[in-house]
Amino acid sequence: MCHNQSTIKVFKNPVVHDETKHFEIVWHFVQDKVKEKVVQVDFINTRKQPVDMLTNALGQIKFEAYRSKLNL
Repeated sequence: MCHNQSTIKVFKNPVVHDETKHFEIVWHFVQDKVKEKVVQVDFINTRKQPVDMLTNALGQIKFEAYRSKLNL
């Protein structure tokens, strides 16, 4: 699941854009897996993505709520 809609559009679009050259190898790998239907890239609202606690500064209430969802 991904909350970045631009990333989802890049993976669903068969054209690699100039702006995406820095992750071209990863893009091709994931794109192949999407075509093979091994991976499905879907949108998830950022409010429902508990892994944000590992990458973003959160307030105590949100941090504790996400932590409990991850069973940590």
